[in-house]
Amino acid sequence: MTSKALWSRILISVGGAAMLIGAIDPLEGSLLILPGSGLVALGVFLGTPDRRVVRYALWVFILIFSVSLPCSR
Repeated sequence: MTSKALWSRILISVGGAAMLIGAIDPLEGSLLILPGSGLVALGVFLGTPDRRVVRYALWVFILIFSVSLPCSR
């Protein structure tokens, strides 16, 4: 495994964990969700262009956004 692929996996894992922890309390967790989503985006950008991973990351963003919409009203 190349170092670029290793860093990509680490960034995606850490960013995903940060988004999940931040989603427990979206108001206070927004300080974790924003950098977590940036880490996931950077990890996907650095990684190999695998459509399955990109599709997975896109669905995670859509699900987090759709869950946070009813809370913002």
